[in-house]
Amino acid sequence: MQAAVASGARFLMTSRDYIWQAARSDLKFQALPILSKSQVVINVHELSTQEKAQILYNHVKLGDQSPTFRAQIKPALPEIAERKDFLPETARRLGSSFFAGSMNTSRDSLLKFFAEPEQFLLEKITNLSTDCRAAIAVVFMNGDQVRSPVSEKDIAPAATAFGVTIGSVREQLVALNGSLLLLSADDHGQFWTYKHPTVGDAFAHYVAQNAELVDIYLRGAKPDSIAREVVCAGCVVAGAPVIVPDSLHDLLAKRLSSLEDYQIASFLSYRSNKSFSLLMLEKRPDVLDRLRHYHVPIKDDTDADLAIKLHDQGLLPSEHLQKLKSALENAAIEYADASLLQEPRLGALFTEDEREALMDRIETELFQSVDDQIRRLRGEWDADTPPDEYFDLFESALKIFVSALSCRGDYSGVLRAASDGISRALGDMYDDYQPSPSTTAPTSSSTPQHAALSSLFRDIDE
Repeated sequence: MQAAVASGARFLMTSRDYIWQAARSDLKFQALPILSKSQVVINVHELSTQEKAQILYNHVKLGDQSPTFRAQIKPALPEIAERKDFLPETARRLGSSFFAGSMNTSRDSLLKFFAEPEQFLLEKITNLSTDCRAAIAVVFMNGDQVRSPVSEKDIAPAATAFGVTIGSVREQLVALNGSLLLLSADDHGQFWTYKHPTVGDAFAHYVAQNAELVDIYLRGAKPDSIAREVVCAGCVVAGAPVIVPDSLHDLLAKRLSSLEDYQIASFLSYRSNKSFSLLMLEKRPDVLDRLRHYHVPIKDDTDADLAIKLHDQGLLPSEHLQKLKSALENAAIEYADASLLQEPRLGALFTEDEREALMDRIETELFQSVDDQIRRLRGEWDADTPPDEYFDLFESALKIFVSALSCRGDYSGVLRAASDGISRALGDMYDDYQPSPSTTAPTSSSTPQHAALSSLFRDIDE
């Protein structure tokens, strides 16, 4: 290739960016330096309307759809080319009878095809034969890529799950090449992968809908998708499509263990039962490091949710329980944070004696430092922040503390003093207030271009 380039030959090589990035480590740039210099990145979300229209024309005109189908969709093509959600891959599928041959050709259906491409792909996968779905599962269960020829060991789990033979799965791997799957190659040989990454996403949604395919889902879905879409048995999260039984906890922990600590913390806080929390903390004890510091108001700190959940499960170490209680006490005295009274589960961490002792401190320390609190908040204020509601949280917290201590005496004077101090502070703040300049974007006055594009599609059905 180097010699050919030196002689004046020109090469055009195309690749999706994620494939190029994965291959960079195997390429010898020093042998062909032009590879690292002569590159153009095309963002498919930033194509011009004319470029979209040409791509759409090529895929539909050169696809295998019938002239009748092309004639029926012809009126909607200019409008489709103007859509912000237009993707070349969706245009390719529209031109393929395999993907869109049986779809309704009304304008609404066509626009939905581009607005919800994964939903249409999911419907296509659902309607495939069982052995076709098993073939996709082979790629899905092997990390989106499996070497060809595929060994029986790699095919067997998918064939067993879908109740088909290993031979029929091999046949469908070949049959799906170029549509949903792709037989590609690298320096180590050939391998099966998806024709487009959205195939894997759609298949993950398909198996997530079937309780008998949870094992397949956990083996093939992306870890961050698993963390968002599954719950452990006994947990209820609205919209979670997959319930993982205790028998699959080891597999679930294996798939989640590579995530960032905040992702695991979120899963343990809302989607985990006791047995899985225990297993996950054994694999990722670093998650507990998040429970050393909290932000005010503590009731809104997601790490406090994790601490509460682990405490309810009997898994929160005593040192972390004490850190949370100390943080709640300090927040109440130093920042007028009423979280322990606003969130019952936080208040329940304290014994009756501890709670009474804390109320004593609020009387003698917080109520005596209201002016200091106002000065602190005033000092933290930014001049471009509207002053109107700036002290609302502080006033609300004081009212909660006063109400909680009403059995001990009348502290309405504390609220009056706070109101007076806030009024004085607001007077100064309004003098210093500097509103940010408006950043409202001008309204576009452009008109649809699809009338001008109609000529491009005039022979699409010929």
